[in-house]
Amino acid sequence: ALPLLAVVAGGIVGGALVDWLWRKTGSLRISRQLTAVVALSACAVCIGAAYFVSNVYGAVCLISFGTFCGTLAGPPASATTIDKSGDHPEQIYGMMNMTGNLGAAACPLAIGLLVESTGNWNLVLLVFVGIYAAAALCWIFLDPRGQVATREPVA
Repeated sequence: ALPLLAVVAGGIVGGALVDWLWRKTGSLRISRQLTAVVALSACAVCIGAAYFVSNVYGAVCLISFGTFCGTLAGPPASATTIDKSGDHPEQIYGMMNMTGNLGAAACPLAIGLLVESTGNWNLVLLVFVGIYAAAALCWIFLDPRGQVATREPVA
């Protein structure tokens, strides 16, 4: 239950943090990009640390804090999608959401194949470390300023 509670708290705190940073700095890069990079990096570090912890309670605490941090990056993603989508937030957010759903659907299959072929559940943690580290790296190169979609007049 602790990881699930951490997810709920991470989403709430992430939303408040993004709004607070935007009001204090006026910077989309700090509010969106920095929040996401730090949160996703912290998530990767916590989950990676859980790989090395032999105490179950310690591992659950690290994974829970990692899920809190990972979910903290959700509001910056939503806000950036809205910021960059111009006149098309529904289409672009829908595309982002569907892509996430495809990844979520493939995840249990990929994890199942990994565990079935290796017999090692601990490798699952390393897979997620890689996923969150890659996400943090992507955010480093994503500029939340400007728009990618504008409405063209219909001729």
